[in-house]
Amino acid sequence: PRIIVQLGRYDEKNGPNPAEPIPGYSFLNPTGEGLKNAFKRAGLGAKEAALLLSSVGIIKEITDDAIENKKEEEEDDLQDNSWEKSLPNSFGEKSAIYGAKIGKADFNTNYIKRALQSDKKSEQLLSNFDKALLQDPEIKSYLVKYQGNERAYASDLSDAYTKLTLLGEVYENRIQSKD
Repeated sequence: PRIIVQLGRYDEKNGPNPAEPIPGYSFLNPTGEGLKNAFKRAGLGAKEAALLLSSVGIIKEITDDAIENKKEEEEDDLQDNSWEKSLPNSFGEKSAIYGAKIGKADFNTNYIKRALQSDKKSEQLLSNFDKALLQDPEIKSYLVKYQGNERAYASDLSDAYTKLTLLGEVYENRIQSKD
């Protein structure tokens, strides 16, 4: 018997063409409505847009802080021994398996709180995507919900990330046999 195996991703052929521009969306000048349209086209909603894009802002803030702290540490050190910290240790702590923590900041909703402040100083720190998130009332309502509830944010972010990783996946048996 002949067996046909589907290699690679199996995407719906009637779905949107990824090469076509998304109506109302611009990468350089995003708007709240454009972001919602882009997420909707991908099969996600305003809630996922708020969660995923705010998490990008949180990660950016943590890495920027870590880079700044690293520069300060390098100015203090005459000898660079940082490579020793990156060596894997199979007998170390559980945290060593996943690598050292980046920066001193925690992954929390402080970034969302600062983004929702309307003063000029915090506005200068926001990316174009953050400003676009705040333009849309539906997306902004989710950010307001999460600014003081870290447990709900973490739980819903986990669900949104799961949805993101499962986009385009069809759970059917793709192995066909032909006689």
